[in-house]
Amino acid sequence: PRPVFTAGVCAVSYVLGLIFITRGGVYWFQLFDYYSCVIAMFVVCLLECLGLMWAQPSNWPVFRAQVELWTGRHLGCGFWLSWRYVVPSVLAVLLCAAFTEGDLMDAKNSVRYPQGTGYYPEWSIYIGWFLGLLPIIVLLVFLA
Repeated sequence: PRPVFTAGVCAVSYVLGLIFITRGGVYWFQLFDYYSCVIAMFVVCLLECLGLMWAQPSNWPVFRAQVELWTGRHLGCGFWLSWRYVVPSVLAVLLCAAFTEGDLMDAKNSVRYPQGTGYYPEWSIYIGWFLGLLPIIVLLVFLA
């Protein structure tokens, strides 16, 4: 039943969101923001570009026609070149940079208030990577 599923999703989201209203909530929010935006968002955008432009190139004319129908804007050759070559290349470079950096929030050098911008323990790096990779892991589980 749909209402039961919706209530379950709402309850789980509520419980997971409680950590953001604690005294350390801003730290958790920054941790989630840094890692999930850098990792999950880049992977999703990369998969969208690869899926639209490389996996099924026959979808491009349909997509272009829908965009023109809905917005009145014609997607020309510049969009095709950008989404086929430029955007995936830039996203791949950014993902490689994120994976080689490791400590995206500079937790190892963080300093407590008021001298610094806030202290993050070293274990926060691993929690951040887990939070960032979690949507990708879920995606891979559903694809398998």
